[in-house]
Amino acid sequence: MLRSLVVVGRSVMVLASVPACGDDSGAGEDSQRAHSCEPSPQSPKVLAAALFGPGELAIDDARVYWVSRSREVQRVVKIGGAIDVVVPDAGEVKGLAVDDQGVYWGTQDALMSLPKQGPGPVVLAPDTVAESITSDAGGIYWLHGSTGWLYILERGGSTPTRLGLGGVYGFGLTVDASTIYVACDCGEQDIVAASRSGGPVAPLVGNLGGVDNPQSVAVDSTDIYWVDSGDPFVPEGAYVATSRKDGTQARIITRDVTRPIDIAVDDAFAYWVEWGNGGADGRLMAVPKSGDEPMVLAGGLPHPRSLSLDADFVYWSNEGTEGSDSSDGSVMRVAKPTCR
Repeated sequence: MLRSLVVVGRSVMVLASVPACGDDSGAGEDSQRAHSCEPSPQSPKVLAAALFGPGELAIDDARVYWVSRSREVQRVVKIGGAIDVVVPDAGEVKGLAVDDQGVYWGTQDALMSLPKQGPGPVVLAPDTVAESITSDAGGIYWLHGSTGWLYILERGGSTPTRLGLGGVYGFGLTVDASTIYVACDCGEQDIVAASRSGGPVAPLVGNLGGVDNPQSVAVDSTDIYWVDSGDPFVPEGAYVATSRKDGTQARIITRDVTRPIDIAVDDAFAYWVEWGNGGADGRLMAVPKSGDEPMVLAGGLPHPRSLSLDADFVYWSNEGTEGSDSSDGSVMRVAKPTCR
């Protein structure tokens, strides 16, 4: 059985049980047990509390980083503890990424970095509104929030390259070895893509029946996953979806969502956070890639905003009961679910 969880302060209450994923009505009891998936028996853990509207979140091997409405980049060790202020005056931050070389954030004026070795902060790219930042071994990528152009700054380079996505107002991007994928507010398109080596934007996946408000995109070796938060006044327009990387076989995984806002994937599951409609009705969700039913990993959350994964845990930020203006925000983690 799956348990629905509600976080109240630092405690987590079990509210209800629902059937475990993988239950096949045509299979025997042994078969159902063999294919069931369920959340970890460990309760979600608060790593940092009483935060001022934590938003974008990222992790490295040892720490969790987030952007505060107090215009700081903050962090805490992955087991929880004292909060460190990494950047005391980061400005109005538009995006955040972390890797083994540094911490990156975007403002209304520049793409900034705090190297993990050496002095900083430093300006990586001036005169840009850097949003939806991500990085990999090849470089740092971002969308210009005013023009819709996609940029890449190659590792070791000093001048960003503008790629062919002008006028694309995306809310999230991700990369693989050859392609950049953007969750795009592009009329009839949910996902567009461009080659990392340059060239025109390619429409990849059309809108699947929502109101065209895709918020985040993630990829694995074969597939794309994204969330469309719909319209707050038309909740049935929201969904979680997937397709092959060439845009074929697009399908909706579930519409039983309330304003999904961020998504991530690992080898076995897709995970997302739902902002919710009220002060504390957000959820952290997971669905097995095998096709079983979505499960609640944590419920009753006060406006969850962003999530990241490592090998063992899901980490996420809760902006708080009043959204980004809250002072009761938190950063949490929970062990990943398992299937057997």
